Amino acid sequence: MAARIFLDSDVVIDFFTDREPFANPASEIFDLNERGQLQLFISAVSINNI
Repeated sequence: MAARIFLDSDVVIDFFTDREPFANPASEIFDLNERGQLQLFISAVSINNI
């Protein structure tokens, strides 16, 4: 069973904007999601922030 992770909007922003020094850890989180090892969630309000 994959771990369920609730992401802060800043993590998503770091990933999309390649913001250093947080871009690599954010990318690793999304890679784990792609491999099915994590299940990622964000709040509906995060869409507006992102």
